[in-house]
Amino acid sequence: MSARKALAPSPRGEVGEQLRDDRHIADLVGAQAEAAGDVLERASAARDRAAGHVPDPDEQRFYDQLDHWLKEECGYSSIMGTKPQTLAYALTDSPVGLAAWIIEKFRTWSDCEGNLDAHFSRDVLLTNIMLYWITGAIGSSFWPYYARLHEPWIVPAGDKVMVPTGYAEHPREILTPPRSLAELTYGNIVRWTRMPRGGHFPALEAPGQLAEDIRAFFRPLRAQVSGP
Repeated sequence: MSARKALAPSPRGEVGEQLRDDRHIADLVGAQAEAAGDVLERASAARDRAAGHVPDPDEQRFYDQLDHWLKEECGYSSIMGTKPQTLAYALTDSPVGLAAWIIEKFRTWSDCEGNLDAHFSRDVLLTNIMLYWITGAIGSSFWPYYARLHEPWIVPAGDKVMVPTGYAEHPREILTPPRSLAELTYGNIVRWTRMPRGGHFPALEAPGQLAEDIRAFFRPLRAQVSGP
């Protein structure tokens, strides 16, 4: 497969990733912000600690989590956001390299306790890799990271997202911001659920509990739209 194919526009390989990376959540009526730790972290300006504000224990837990994330886990987003084509050539040329790039994230960001085979399955993992390999879409999946670093933030300073919003906090999500910080940007949070298990890939890790939470989020909204 030619590395040139990695640079051509193509659909994102994963709808959930597009929602997170392209920030379409702000445009959805009745947004269900599942697995949105990265969105909430950035949107609530958590990097800028408010002067004079003494964080409560939950906020401090998040700040400690964020400090670790910024120190140890941001290498992937830095290179995708600054030199996406360089990386795209390498991963489009090597199936082993592509597999390593993707599988590391499944291991680090999931609730697998280090055992990927028990948590997912080889078929699930290989299918995910093949979606990128067959389509040559790994390069196009990097572009939202580049745009994030080189374009203004989608929510202007001082504004809030006012569509009804739900958040499912999975214990092994990348970041798990407290509601107090999320509310700095999301002004109409109508559901906040702390899930018993799962990480960054809840639709693969615990699909039943995720589906039920999404249904519970939309149920009262559906009643409002339907009327008496």
